[in-house]
Amino acid sequence: MAEDEILDIFDSEGKPLGTASRRDVHQRGLWHRSFHCWILLLSTTGEKHIVFQRRGPFKKDWPSYLDISAAGHYVTGEGEEGGVRELAEELGIKVPPEQLQKQGIRTIDELLYNGTINREFQDIYFLRYQIDLSDYVLRYPEVAGVFHLRIADARDLLSERCDSILAEGVAINPEDGKMVRKQWVVTKQDFIPNALGYLRLVLKMADCFLDGDQKYSTLFGDRKLETVPLVLSNGSFWQPVKEEG
Repeated sequence: MAEDEILDIFDSEGKPLGTASRRDVHQRGLWHRSFHCWILLLSTTGEKHIVFQRRGPFKKDWPSYLDISAAGHYVTGEGEEGGVRELAEELGIKVPPEQLQKQGIRTIDELLYNGTINREFQDIYFLRYQIDLSDYVLRYPEVAGVFHLRIADARDLLSERCDSILAEGVAINPEDGKMVRKQWVVTKQDFIPNALGYLRLVLKMADCFLDGDQKYSTLFGDRKLETVPLVLSNGSFWQPVKEEG
């Protein structure tokens, strides 16, 4: 997304205030909305996987780190259709909005190492989607690759029960722009460091989600999900989607 793209802006409570350019949003620390989609799938042997995107090498924020499957800012007036647009643009995945399943909203207020002020209301979605590595269409240089990580392995890694895990994926060869199969020995340092608490929560929820437990009863016991807002390790705030009825 270009720096001159126009975004909707809000106050800290989510009340609309108008619009501003993406550049102004991050220079002035204006509240805005963004989209996070985590793609989940089962392997041919039934193992639960989550898709991580490897950020492009020239990204302003966290270049070459592992990140959300697909993410981006909503331009002014967009909702879920903006998320569908991001999936198609970044990964070549085309799905209807109703296939996205919203999990919650993460509110984050942070100053990044490069001076970016990031104040976001992040809509978090899961998408259960079977895809072969060869079927991705990656937008380089924004996206350098995608990797399918076993959820159990990723949880062990972020809980420091192991030092590294092996991930299967595809990456763009910068010399000819072609997509090639790639194995990557992933360590904890390959993830964005201020997102680790968020990632641990997502992995726990993804594990339950693929088991069919979309109320996350194994995580929260007899408490209803909407009664369990969480403050994550970096100070961001997680508000789950309220149950209907």
